[in-house]
Amino acid sequence: MSMADLAILAVFLFIVFITNAKRLFSRQDFMTNLMTVYSTLFVAAVRVC
Repeated sequence: MSMADLAILAVFLFIVFITNAKRLFSRQDFMTNLMTVYSTLFVAAVRVC
């Protein structure tokens, strides 16, 4: 996986995160959701690499 691919994936997930930010911030388990997003990104990156 090239750096460009990682950047595109990161931007996409960031847009998704911003879109859902209001709902996420209103929840008690915000940090859990945040960690889930980043672990999903990490696993996806590792698998593609």
